Amino acid sequence: MRKRYIILFSTIAILLGGIFLMSMLFYTDGHLAPPLDDTFIFFQYAKQICHGVPFQYNTGDSPTTGATSLLYPFILAIGFLLGIGKTGILAYSLGLGLICLIVSSLLIFNIGRRLFDETTGLILGLLFLFNGQILWSFFCGMETGFFMCMILAVLYAFLLESEKKKYVWTIVFASIMALTRPEGLILSGVLFGFIFFLRNERNYYFLIPVGFGMIFVIMNYAFTGSLTFNTMIAKSPLSRPNSNLFDIAATAGKYYFYIMKDIFSGFAGKYSPAMYANEDQEAVYFAPFFLFFGLLGVLSIVTKEIKEKILGVGALTLCLMMIGIFSLCVSLPVKWHWHRYLIPFYPLFLIFVVAGLLLFVKLICQGSTLIKPAFISLASFFLLFGILNTAYFSVAYGKNCKDIYNQQMILGMWIEKNIPKDAVVAVNDLGAVKYLGDRYIIDLLGLGTNKVGWSWANGAGSIFEFLEALDPKKYPDYFIIYPSWFSFDKIGMLKEEIKQFKLIDSTIAGSSSPMTVYKVDWSLAHSGDTVRTVNEKLEGYRLVDFVDVGDIENEKAHHYKFWETQPGMFYGLLYQDEACMYSYLNNSSIVVIDAGRQITGGESMVVNTIPGKGLKIVKRTSTYTPIEVWVNEEFIGVWTHENADSAWTEAVYEVPGQNITSKQTRIRLPLHRELKHYYVCFSAYYWFYQKA
Repeated sequence: MRKRYIILFSTIAILLGGIFLMSMLFYTDGHLAPPLDDTFIFFQYAKQICHGVPFQYNTGDSPTTGATSLLYPFILAIGFLLGIGKTGILAYSLGLGLICLIVSSLLIFNIGRRLFDETTGLILGLLFLFNGQILWSFFCGMETGFFMCMILAVLYAFLLESEKKKYVWTIVFASIMALTRPEGLILSGVLFGFIFFLRNERNYYFLIPVGFGMIFVIMNYAFTGSLTFNTMIAKSPLSRPNSNLFDIAATAGKYYFYIMKDIFSGFAGKYSPAMYANEDQEAVYFAPFFLFFGLLGVLSIVTKEIKEKILGVGALTLCLMMIGIFSLCVSLPVKWHWHRYLIPFYPLFLIFVVAGLLLFVKLICQGSTLIKPAFISLASFFLLFGILNTAYFSVAYGKNCKDIYNQQMILGMWIEKNIPKDAVVAVNDLGAVKYLGDRYIIDLLGLGTNKVGWSWANGAGSIFEFLEALDPKKYPDYFIIYPSWFSFDKIGMLKEEIKQFKLIDSTIAGSSSPMTVYKVDWSLAHSGDTVRTVNEKLEGYRLVDFVDVGDIENEKAHHYKFWETQPGMFYGLLYQDEACMYSYLNNSSIVVIDAGRQITGGESMVVNTIPGKGLKIVKRTSTYTPIEVWVNEEFIGVWTHENADSAWTEAVYEVPGQNITSKQTRIRLPLHRELKHYYVCFSAYYWFYQKA
């Protein structure tokens, strides 16, 4: 590689990094800040590594996988080991991002130079550097830029080593890639499949990167009892209750169309005056016709390799890009943070775009000496859009940093000064609040606190049940939340509003509502655990089992399931589980907080019973909906009770002893057939009594 290109790309990267840094300092009034609160999650895990408690978000808690990267927190931890302070780690992470940006630009330049020629490589490198989203991701302080660098390193190493079929560095970089993000494990599997099946090379060494990627999966299972990372549980629609293959396939297909038509095509024309990272900004991502030239590039490179009967770096790039994007369509079809999960695949797309530009010019200028100037002229059109895109994102970056500084960082510093050191704080943004506030936190989304993610996926009611089941010593003393994300204000838990941290012009925050600090009232905790108004009907009976609807662990223990009238349509859209604070319809002096589910189809559960004895089922609800009672798949009757609108009522249904035939009885409670399309049933609690 010529020294001048190293100097050129390094200089451009440093200048662009300086522009982004100046934008940050301008909008934050001279303070270092990242554009994401999630950056502080990585800082916290890195700090804990240096304290000798890796993967523990709170010292003393069980290990968690909220960082979604096994390797990158250890890279950040080097900064702490070098003596860099709490805020200095921000500068260290920016320096890492800049180094990765320089290396990545040189890698993609050399890929272009070896695939095509020096001029084409230069254009490819410039289009890479002048892409605002790519720059944003390198300077966000997280693993995205490093992951992108490793993908390009794998491609370049393969390009160098594929002819001799000695893949030492390809395997090394693929192993690092697999340790960096879950998508890296998928891509390492794609790499193995490509070598083994498409190139017909029986090289089992390519299982090494797959093995490295599996390390974190195995660790996650050991930490949490689940193969799914905490971040995926909290963020992915796959974790939603009653998700089904049809809805997943439809959502993935729709998101794929969206990526191709609204992002890669360059024709997304919706103009939004607001600079908001989570919605309606696709118009500034790519120049028009990007997808057209990208497809032309696929035709150019891959067709050539097929004709030569040896699939090379072009086919590998296509496989990595398409399968990587498809994995996101299935697992994370979201628009958050400038589509940051999608950005690592942009460089792969750029390779095909530049190849398409070159092919287009060659077809137009056949036999002419104008191919090179025509190519540069056409590429300049796209480079102009890239410069404009970079200017836009330099401002967006600064404003995103401003949001994080003015809300999460100032909040974290306020906590450190104003919240008692032994306090327990429940949060929905766990980054700066923990890292700068240094208090014991419970993450209501479940990234830094195990098992909460499943509750978050179900709704505020399940979160309440999770918190209520904690040791009272760990009950949160404070909630620091976006109130619009939860319904805790409806159940009287938010005793006192202490302070608000509001953004006037939100560009990346998860809610337009202020981050609010509340003192929490737990006086009604467990008030819903017992029957309150129908005890006279239970004389001579004893409790044999109970199902606390909305409590994920209790539901799991009882094989509890619910279903909807129209699968995939309601849950998570119109009806979620929720917590309610009501008095009783027939006794207003009794006030109870309980969570439950909005049922549109029915529910089932398996409970412990004594064979041959009659069973009384007690249900707490706040709605009137006739339901059918089925015991071990035998219809027993229709259960009706008094109407209760915005009040609790407890209804009793008796099952004859002849229908209780074993120690485990399956109860199925579908909404009455004639009514199930028109009614919603709220189920909060079931108790099961049999004669003593």
